[in-house]
Amino acid sequence: MASKRKLSAVLVGLATMSCLSLPVRAELKAGDHIVSFNAGASFPLNEVDFADVGGGKETAVKTGPGFSAQYLYHLTPSFAFGGEAAYAAYGDKDHMITVNTFTGPANLNVTLASKAWAVQAVARYVLVPEKMIHPYFLGGLGMGGVHSKTTTTPIPPAVWTPSGTQETRTNSEGNATGVAFSLGAGVDGYITESWLLGLDLRWIYLGTKKSFDDQVFGAGVTDELEASKAFVISGKIGYKFGR
Repeated sequence: MASKRKLSAVLVGLATMSCLSLPVRAELKAGDHIVSFNAGASFPLNEVDFADVGGGKETAVKTGPGFSAQYLYHLTPSFAFGGEAAYAAYGDKDHMITVNTFTGPANLNVTLASKAWAVQAVARYVLVPEKMIHPYFLGGLGMGGVHSKTTTTPIPPAVWTPSGTQETRTNSEGNATGVAFSLGAGVDGYITESWLLGLDLRWIYLGTKKSFDDQVFGAGVTDELEASKAFVISGKIGYKFGR
């Protein structure tokens, strides 16, 4: 009896080791569904030029966090299509300008802020769908929007006239929508047959041009919101399931 128990334990141990040593079967097949969530950093590419008012040319806002959720359906092992929703919250950025007043030059701090979103139909092509590591190319087309805000604060000793105060005032604030377009590449690596981790690199364009009347400076001054462009780097976690 003791020998039989010992033999059974050995067989169970060998079976367990055999299961653990099996390679992860992560090949993609037609009919596979993949849902994923991305989180990373969105680097704005838009610039503003304050050279005429004592400033310079620099990026309009700061790099901020970016998030997206994606669904893909594989028509073939290599080709998939689906949809994606993305959001980016850029950091506020200060720009110092100089304006001429009746009492001489005055320094002002202009702060630009923006947030962006996009909803796109996406298509993806995977280079080696039979492997555990899946490099891919991806493109998207849809619509997106930007919320933009511009504020100005006098830098002491400058003050607002005629109030003589130094509070922050809003020049303009509003939303603009337009076409969204993106191109990217990345790689997915499967840690089990269903779960994956990945890296996604994306360039995105939002055609959100709009003009806002400046509520601070007035006299026909407008704040221009140019088409938004950004480069996004994000990590990914996803889950694959079949039909």
